[in-house]
Amino acid sequence: MGETLLEQRDISSAIVCFILSMNVKEVLNIWYLRAIHEIKRKECTREVALANLLQKFILMRLALQSANNQNNGIEQNDDFNQVLAEVGNYLTSDE
Repeated sequence: MGETLLEQRDISSAIVCFILSMNVKEVLNIWYLRAIHEIKRKECTREVALANLLQKFILMRLALQSANNQNNGIEQNDDFNQVLAEVGNYLTSDE
């Protein structure tokens, strides 16, 4: 269903669907692309967009941890780690 909503350009509804289906990778990807889009369109500064993105990631991570009542699956989540590394690299780059 989330894919269908994405095709229809209903991004916010698609995000909700992906969250409910626990498709973390897709949610992170959409948020990441949205942040890059905001930066390119100069809707906000790079730092603000990436700080907002980081806040979303952290809140999602905390929500998943409390839903699972365990830490092991989240700490080893490569999707979170990869996006956080990209955010860090982008914040420290000279682009």
